[in-house]
Amino acid sequence: MKKGTQAQLRHGQRLAQVQTQNGVMPNRVRESLEAAALLDAFNASSRAVSAGRASLHEYCCGEHSLMSEIAKKQGVKATRWGLHNSDLSKKSERDRVLAAVTKDLRSGHRVTLWVALPCTSWTTWHRVFRHRLGYPDRLESAREESRKMIRGVTDVISTLLRRAKPGFLSVCFEWPRYCDGWKDPALRRLTQPLTHEALFDGCRCGLKIKKPWRVIANTPAITTAWSRICRNNHLHGV
Repeated sequence: MKKGTQAQLRHGQRLAQVQTQNGVMPNRVRESLEAAALLDAFNASSRAVSAGRASLHEYCCGEHSLMSEIAKKQGVKATRWGLHNSDLSKKSERDRVLAAVTKDLRSGHRVTLWVALPCTSWTTWHRVFRHRLGYPDRLESAREESRKMIRGVTDVISTLLRRAKPGFLSVCFEWPRYCDGWKDPALRRLTQPLTHEALFDGCRCGLKIKKPWRVIANTPAITTAWSRICRNNHLHGV
């Protein structure tokens, strides 16, 4: 094994150890970042929230996601879509999402659609192992499954943007900032209507680690409120 590879693996082991020692779980880190961003979004649309006309739809989330819990406490109608209740790789299940969001829009709700597709096959750690025999083929197979999910949610977003009145639908897509998937051509059609970007780090959202993240959206108000880049004036937990 090359020295560079050994160093990266040792770093990964140290990262896992520190996360375990400090009770930091990667999924909860992501959810904490999302939740902090969501609070800003709700504050920006407080009139709709107070009138009971605000809805959140989480696309690809867990059964007990923190984001929806916070939304409900803020008086927002929250709907989770994930493996616990739907297989979003199937068109029939994506049509259920379309129907539910469309219903909220036609009821006069201001809807936030938050999309967080799995990014496991796009993590930068794959660069370490890409020269192993057979690894590129397995990785490409996994990435093709991810591309199918990307194409599926792109169709959902495109349809909803056509149906929604101006200002009534906010679409957000989030991934780790340095995820290799951002460079994949499959993402281009999805990103076309999501022209506004927010970059934020975990340490600016109450976490002890930096955890760089990126969100793109179709509205500037949301991303402006979320931009929280580390000021590099403190130490991080990892």
